Amino acid sequence: MMFYIKTAQYTATHINKTNIQ
Repeated sequence: MMFYIKTAQYTATHINKTNIQ
């Protein structure tokens, strides 16, 4: 469960970074 949440947060951050650039 913890790993899934960590991965989801990382993916969301990566998507936000891509949208900003």
